[in-house]
Amino acid sequence: MKNRWIGRFVTEGRIETLRDKVFRHGPWIVFAARFMPGLRSPIFIVTGMTRSIGYLQFVLVDGSAALIDVVPDESNSAQDGQEIYCNS
Repeated sequence: MKNRWIGRFVTEGRIETLRDKVFRHGPWIVFAARFMPGLRSPIFIVTGMTRSIGYLQFVLVDGSAALIDVVPDESNSAQDGQEIYCNS
């Protein structure tokens, strides 16, 4: 690494290890990242930069995780909103 502060922590060996793990476990990493709000964007960016999984596979894996994550939340919100509206 050219920056000496970052170079202390981000070595070439660590970059290679990360790249290998992303290539080996890419779809599962993307699926799990959907449930980690602070890490979701960096993981998605690394996955895209390394091109470890294809675009269609990324959309399918993230979409299936989103169905598990988003649909129950939205249906609960809609039900709570309807109860508030009907009771007022």
